[in-house]
Amino acid sequence: MIINKTPFRISFFGGGTDFPEFFNNQPTTIISSSINKFCYTSLKKQLIVDESKYKLSYSMIDKVDNIKDIEHPVIRACLKYFDVNDPLEIHYDADLPGKSGIGSSSSFTVGLLHTLNQFYKKSVSKNQLAETAIHIEREVLRENVGFQDQYAAAFGGFNKIIFSKSGVKVEKLSSKMKSLINDYLVMFYYPKPRFSSDIQSTHIKKIEDNHDKLLQMNEISLNALDAVNNLDIITFSKLLDKSWNIKKSLNDNISSSEINNIYKKAKNNGALGGKISGAGGGGFLYFLCPPEYQKKMIQSVTEVQYINSKLNNKGSEIIYER
Repeated sequence: MIINKTPFRISFFGGGTDFPEFFNNQPTTIISSSINKFCYTSLKKQLIVDESKYKLSYSMIDKVDNIKDIEHPVIRACLKYFDVNDPLEIHYDADLPGKSGIGSSSSFTVGLLHTLNQFYKKSVSKNQLAETAIHIEREVLRENVGFQDQYAAAFGGFNKIIFSKSGVKVEKLSSKMKSLINDYLVMFYYPKPRFSSDIQSTHIKKIEDNHDKLLQMNEISLNALDAVNNLDIITFSKLLDKSWNIKKSLNDNISSSEINNIYKKAKNNGALGGKISGAGGGGFLYFLCPPEYQKKMIQSVTEVQYINSKLNNKGSEIIYER
């Protein structure tokens, strides 16, 4: 049996610019971090096939004899990619719900690919994991996804990720700034799951129309890097607010009156900045708020559930094998 543990992520700056439809013409910078919430994938070979060749457990139970009959698109695509013929049993579990803006789909793709590489004794780098996950999601499944989630899941940590036509570069950022962010970070769950691919489809179609706004977001990301280097959590937080106000104007599906009301309450009670994580529309919201105001701020937003979450350094890893 092999068990993989892969982190979810939150993105601070540059979200929406991590699409080749944008960065092939304009290099862009993402600031994001893995968090201490994970998905877990276990895989084992069936020694005796007493029911079906493939037994799969996720939000449903899937028992089939042919890979083409597997309901879950990521599992089906990954097993086809490896040309699997061994009878396998695969289980998925997670600390947080999917379809909620924390990169859960890409984390699962990265984790399953990592597990399959380990099962077949294939050495793979973090960069290769991310690249293959992008291939599965964008080229095989034709999903409308950006590129940052796969790198965040594979590498882990508080990072600057630079995307350009010539390639991708991942650089670790200040551990001191990471600690400051953890002191300020307050995260909530807004229970409105959505398919990010649907929202991103609209986003991709409007990239040309939103080009100037995306350039502004990239400029804010570069300013936020200066704040990171200066350990300036106040400026970092206020830039997050500025970036969110631009992001929610990109298309009508990113925010809503309910989300705007929650955001307004949080700011009125001490938050300096925040955003919806991921494509928007629902899921996880997070704010950067001075510690002395956090209790009051948390109590003010009764529509959402507080989630104790922190940035962490772990990328996708194999945690058990025998």
